[in-house]
Amino acid sequence: MTDNQPLILVAGVMEDQVFSHVCYVASHLSQTLPNFRFERICKQCEEWEPWLEKICKTRGWSHENSPLVWRKFGKSADNYAYIGDATQFWEFIREYYGIESQLSKDELNTLGQDCSQEAEIRARKNTLIAGNSKLRVSIFGSDRQLCENLAIDLCAIEILHLAKEIVVKLYNPPVPSTRLKDEIREIETPCKSSPAIKIVQSLSIALADCDILIILNEIPMESGEAIDYWLNRNGSSMLDLARQINDFAPDCMKVVFCSAGPNCLNAGLLASTVTNLDANNIVVVSSHLGFEILCETANLVDVALEEMGCPPVWGFIGINHFVDMHNTIQTHEIYRPNNRALKSRNGTTLPLGARHQELRSIFYMVHDKDPDVTLLEHKVSLAGDSQKCIAICDLLRLWYNKNNNVEDEIISLGICSDGTFGIPKGIFFSQPVYLQQLKDDSRRWLPCAEFPQPGHQNWILNNMIETAQILAEKIMCTKVPLALPPTSSD
Repeated sequence: MTDNQPLILVAGVMEDQVFSHVCYVASHLSQTLPNFRFERICKQCEEWEPWLEKICKTRGWSHENSPLVWRKFGKSADNYAYIGDATQFWEFIREYYGIESQLSKDELNTLGQDCSQEAEIRARKNTLIAGNSKLRVSIFGSDRQLCENLAIDLCAIEILHLAKEIVVKLYNPPVPSTRLKDEIREIETPCKSSPAIKIVQSLSIALADCDILIILNEIPMESGEAIDYWLNRNGSSMLDLARQINDFAPDCMKVVFCSAGPNCLNAGLLASTVTNLDANNIVVVSSHLGFEILCETANLVDVALEEMGCPPVWGFIGINHFVDMHNTIQTHEIYRPNNRALKSRNGTTLPLGARHQELRSIFYMVHDKDPDVTLLEHKVSLAGDSQKCIAICDLLRLWYNKNNNVEDEIISLGICSDGTFGIPKGIFFSQPVYLQQLKDDSRRWLPCAEFPQPGHQNWILNNMIETAQILAEKIMCTKVPLALPPTSSD
């Protein structure tokens, strides 16, 4: 799997004002242009010359001063193109984008100081994170049984609890019902027996020092309630949560949505309101919606369940979604004979071939089953607690996996769009994604641009994108009120 979008890399000395200027402009372009990606490599003065000499010798470049700018294509370390120093970078962006940037001496001094302070804060934060021996997960939900089941499953994830001591905090908003309070007392008992699981009484405690916030809380639609009022109540809830996050949560916290509410809408509102979180760390779980039809899909095409991947899930989760069964991936084991198989005598004990795994789309097996496929793909969502727990645990297991092959895993996830698949930039939308590893060991979710779209029913995807765009624009303009637009099929 390769990245279609080139990556601009800028390396230089932190104290260099020209390096700061180039990074400032490149960072701005990466936030405003859909196909511009940027990565900064900071070096200390004493590190710069040995590092520069090594990379120039390896790649056959001739370069002397800070900064050094080049482009990288795909995931291969050998697929790159030299741009040059700051002068060549200005020529590059002027030629490609028609952009020029000039700063006065005082402005350069101020920018250099800001970049130095940012680098110091980042280094201090990384030191604190590295020294933290605990992974703190907070679950915010109104369903006590689901919260407890998920907490127990999280504590059993080997990748999480072997790397750090895991602490799970459960916070449930106050429930006025006496009957529900009785149920809560019964459910709390098993959790209290585990030192890793704690029940807290306020959201501020749940957010303090939190590494992962899992939002299971939902605001159910009341009988006879108009959908725009329901969306307004969800919006108000997100604004309250954003204020709490700004006041109490660390800025490295990850947020995972997996409720029955309008998750992508809520994620977009939260991302646009919080001031201290990276939008790349806010995601919406959607693979559980594919798990619903997995067994039925396997039976329909007569394929062993263990060979089936989760069907890709597209959509503005909580408002609309589509499970694309046609492009489900099958991992099939095949036998490839070698040359000895053509020449060997009968009864030989030497291996005649090798078994290999092959990835296939099941599209060719469902082309004659359209009525059954349509019924499954448009099935009303009834995802159970176990499917949600599996989807969340699979997500975190991949997100915290330290292996270098995580980029080979493709899952369905609601992320902030970068414009891939025709989804407007900045909208949270479920799509096939993979986890990109950066040089500082951080990770970010990116769309898998090579994954096929549901071409057989492309109008469905277009309608979902149109709905998402209308609602997202209303969020950004007014925050409230929100109203669901009619689909083009109405």
